[in-house]
Amino acid sequence: MNKKIKRIFKMLLLLFISGTYFIDKPLMANTGHPLFDEIIIPSERNVYLLANKSLTSKKKQLSKVKWKLFGSSVYTEIYKMRVEFKRPNTFVRSNKTSNVIEYEYTFTSSLKAKYSFQKDENAKIDFSVKISKIGGAVESEVNRVLGLSLEGDITQELNYTITISPYTKVTIYSTGEAYLSQGAMKYYFLGVPIYSTNWEQIEVIAEYYELYEEKYK
Repeated sequence: MNKKIKRIFKMLLLLFISGTYFIDKPLMANTGHPLFDEIIIPSERNVYLLANKSLTSKKKQLSKVKWKLFGSSVYTEIYKMRVEFKRPNTFVRSNKTSNVIEYEYTFTSSLKAKYSFQKDENAKIDFSVKISKIGGAVESEVNRVLGLSLEGDITQELNYTITISPYTKVTIYSTGEAYLSQGAMKYYFLGVPIYSTNWEQIEVIAEYYELYEEKYK
């Protein structure tokens, strides 16, 4: 009886391991981008964020990178697919008094805040050479291929007075639309891939601020 239980346990464990290897995770389990709480992909598109992709899907992307004798080679599987997003709450304040309270708040906007880049944390190193510079150059190389430039970043500030009624909680959050691009990259030396990684780029194209009031009972 004990042997049967052990056999069943091993089978369940094997199925669990296989599932984590082959099955992509839910779309919003984890965005992988600190700038965004949620990234909503159209339901009709069979696309998963990099943070939720299975190892099999990542390897499939990497297999499509074109061979080169020297230098980096970037493969783009998804190019500027339209998605929706929600950022972490921008402003949260509560007024538990019987008086009206006013807050001076500054909204800060910059070019860098409109872009988010992530590469696979398990980037593969196949050659015993110093390649820290290669890993650091992944974002700039992908941006070059996608035609993006973050040079000349200008920070803009907008000052607002936010009035909070008695016994009220005010939350301001940001939603909007963005482009999602995704693919893989390899760096070749004498035809051998010495560095390989999957990558993902989020580019904000429209952003809206929403104010939500909640009354305390």
